[in-house]
Amino acid sequence: MATTGTATETPIDGAALPAPLPVGQALHLAFNISTNAPFTGNATVCFAVPTVTPAEFADLKVYHLEAGVWVDRTAPGNVYPTLCSLTPSFSPFAIAKPLVPSSSTVSVSGRVLTANGQGIKNTILSLSLADGTVVRTRSSSFGYYRFDNVESGQSAVLSIHSKRYTFAQPNRVISISDDLTSVDFIAEP
Repeated sequence: MATTGTATETPIDGAALPAPLPVGQALHLAFNISTNAPFTGNATVCFAVPTVTPAEFADLKVYHLEAGVWVDRTAPGNVYPTLCSLTPSFSPFAIAKPLVPSSSTVSVSGRVLTANGQGIKNTILSLSLADGTVVRTRSSSFGYYRFDNVESGQSAVLSIHSKRYTFAQPNRVISISDDLTSVDFIAEP
């Protein structure tokens, strides 16, 4: 930064990411970073990631959300455990690692429940895949839903819509590397 100022880092829940990560990447950490200090050019933003091994560290990338798209802003020459990026602005950052799929297609399933735990039928669930494909299904009479034959190794947005119920997080970004079960939605009371 050209002058002194304060920088703020706020963690982002993975389910609240504003856009899916690039195909083949799984979320490790995400943050909103802001500053009140003016700067010009690129700023260096660094993250301590001691929760990964040095081998895993080598595969991590720093993505910065720019115009609704995650851009790889990983700086060259990072040394474990500090991962840095060069960025022209501040906003959401995501630290991601490669997905390691266990099979070529998997399923995503869960339940749609009322606040007191009863299944909700006929809610519409949409799975928006990285290639732009949108697959839809409805919950069963006991609130169960399932998407089969989903290609692994990608991030997707899982959304729910109900005429009668509202949900605190109706849209979730999920990383698909293996079968996902118990991806449940619970309606607000």
